[in-house]
Order: sequence, then structure tokens, then C-alpha cells
Amino acid sequence: MWWSVNEARFPKLAVLARNHLAMLATTVPSEAAFSAAGNILNKKRNKLDTKTVEGLMIAYSWKRYQRSLKQGK
Repeated sequence: MWWSVNEARFPKLAVLARNHLAMLATTVPSEAAFSAAGNILNKKRNKLDTKTVEGLMIAYSWKRYQRSLKQGK
């Protein structure tokens, strides 16, 4: 609300704030992360080291990104 009132005083800063301080209107990214983590961690793999899980999550994310580039998204 403050930015709505003061946008005229600080136009460049208002654009910057709108682009970088805005909250996502969807929970899809976090739901996807929890889903991926659920696929990595299960009853048989519940004692993986934190760094191992982080590496697997990064690899999974990179694989999805590469797939999206191939599909043109």
C-alpha cells in the first residue's frame, strides 16, 4: 500500500520493489520441491546426509530445467 501512495515520488525504486519484493501468488514451486524431496527421501533412504540430499535435489532440478529447454518452455 505504501508503494501505491509513494510510487510517483520514487518511480524507479517502485519498479525495483515491484519486481524484486513481490511475493509469488502460487505455491507450485514449493510444492514441486517437497514432491521432489519426497521422491528422494523414503523409508529406505531416510538417513542420507544433508549434502547428499541437497546434491540430489539440485541434480533433479537441473534435469527438469534441461527437459523444459528441449521442449521449448
